[in-house]
Amino acid sequence: MMELVSIIMFTSLLFLTRTYHCLYPVVLMVCFTLFSFIYSSCDHEKLTSIEFTSGEIPQEVYVWQRVWTDEVKSAVETRAPDFDNTIFLASEISFRGEKWTCQPFQHPLRYVREYSREFGLAFRIHANAAKSRWSKSATKQIAQFLRSYAGNAKSIQIDYDCPSKKLADYTKLLTYLKKQFPDRTLEITCLPDWLNYPEFAALVQQTDRYIMQVHGVSGHGKGRALCNPDHAHSTALACAEPTPLSPHESPSDHLTQKANS
Repeated sequence: MMELVSIIMFTSLLFLTRTYHCLYPVVLMVCFTLFSFIYSSCDHEKLTSIEFTSGEIPQEVYVWQRVWTDEVKSAVETRAPDFDNTIFLASEISFRGEKWTCQPFQHPLRYVREYSREFGLAFRIHANAAKSRWSKSATKQIAQFLRSYAGNAKSIQIDYDCPSKKLADYTKLLTYLKKQFPDRTLEITCLPDWLNYPEFAALVQQTDRYIMQVHGVSGHGKGRALCNPDHAHSTALACAEPTPLSPHESPSDHLTQKANS
């Protein structure tokens, strides 16, 4: 309807301009104002047409300790059943001097061997891995590390703070891992800044689920909140945009706040 009105008004203004040349500046200003209003209305209609879904957010917990004390083990045994899923930190992977290293954490890896509930394992990859540009040899090396320690984990989660401008490289790693572990749920953690890059859509399409990190994104230290609720809410709304998500998924599947347990 707005488009039809704009066409009629523009045609009328064009006729007046040809008849009365002195009205040209006025007509130009009116046209500019009209089109500004139309485009702002279109943007508003687009925003208000988004369909939101509601439901319970899965309650999941991370166990991020590398070394387990008796207190940590007791807490996992008594409290983990209260959550829908528990994700244990399995290892840290680094790339320095053209050499890959993997440090597995034996305490959690030993514990999950006899863990009766479904669980996931997180593999933290240091940001310096970006230097590899995720070549074929690099992706094969990561797959080998995961295969050595993934065990019977239902899900494999990659915790890698990839530089935002190198998401296309990261996509190559996930594409390879998805093929290598077709029977596992492949998950990644994400940074809110990634939403500003067009490569993000292709990146998350290679995963079964992504977890948007909303804690600690404004920095750490005195006077800084661990999690800013307003920022977390705006990030959740950004995740709800239809482009980066698969058609069958909802924002509640993707906004999980990581917490130490």
